[in-house]
Amino acid sequence: MAVSKKELLDMGSPTEYALTVAMRHLNYEFKETFRYVESTEIPKSTARRYLNNLAKLNNELVDRYTGDASGYYINLEEV
Repeated sequence: MAVSKKELLDMGSPTEYALTVAMRHLNYEFKETFRYVESTEIPKSTARRYLNNLAKLNNELVDRYTGDASGYYINLEEV
């Protein structure tokens, strides 16, 4: 998930950059955790609490972001 110099400069202010990086990683982690849960015997109710909290944090960052971060939004109904 390396970022090119041009991509870094296109991310705006240092705060916008930090938010973008955080949302990218939270989104990735959510997807990986979701895949892991589906392929193991972890109780769905337990996993759902973890996934919901990860999605909630991610979506709070999306709401805070001043640019267009809607692509990072996690739909909680999918969990």
